[in-house]
Amino acid sequence: MSDLIETVRGAQPAAGPAAREHLARAEDHLACAREDLARLAQGLHPGDLRDGLPRALAALAGLGAYLYAERFPAAPLLLAAAAIFLVSLTFRTIDLAVCACIPTGTHFIWHALNAVVLYLALLSAIRHGGLAARPTHA
Repeated sequence: MSDLIETVRGAQPAAGPAAREHLARAEDHLACAREDLARLAQGLHPGDLRDGLPRALAALAGLGAYLYAERFPAAPLLLAAAAIFLVSLTFRTIDLAVCACIPTGTHFIWHALNAVVLYLALLSAIRHGGLAARPTHA
């Protein structure tokens, strides 16, 4: 990463004014990326492991897997919800680390994806819930 930053710095004197501005921004972004990678290497939000979200993901994925094994028709929706929840947790986890380079952060993606997770879980319950929900035997 340091070599890349030095290369960008070396190209600036020979560039025109507009190119120098773009190269300066690129240098800033690379420095931010280097800092973010250092922070990520030190560990991601330890609170994320204590706040129950990994357990919620495990419960959703576990229920989906169990229902899949038992051939319940609700399984694909719950497994899709678990996969999207995993992606949403990833965006939540990296949010603080990327704020220096992405001013809006990624927290809004966490909320948007969680809305999709809730939609899929509710859709599963509406379509396949109740006493009439029986496994499909092939």
